[in-house]
Amino acid sequence: MEKVTPVSTEQALKLCSKSVRYDVEAIRKSLEAKKAEAFLIGDCCFITRFEHYENEKELIVMCAEGKGLVKAGRTLKKLAKQHNCTSARMHTHRKGMERLAAEFGWVQLEVVYTMSI
Repeated sequence: MEKVTPVSTEQALKLCSKSVRYDVEAIRKSLEAKKAEAFLIGDCCFITRFEHYENEKELIVMCAEGKGLVKAGRTLKKLAKQHNCTSARMHTHRKGMERLAAEFGWVQLEVVYTMSI
């Protein structure tokens, strides 16, 4: 598993500036309130949070940017398992993400990507 390194709110927002888009203030508030986390896996920055349902926990990828997304995605899946998640979800504006996402287990569901953990 690749090294996971926490990053500050400001560093995360800078590293994820393209994918944050118009949600920058909402994401900043989530990070500052500790409702979301920001970290690097290799050269890829992630901003994530968890959602809890009746008997399930889901990892939500709010933003991700950087190099080595496929390799980092494998580590992210292991982290989700360690946190007892049963699924993970990400939304993207990035065209052509389906091929890249499929390489490590994501399946397109409408316009949302999901994977089993």
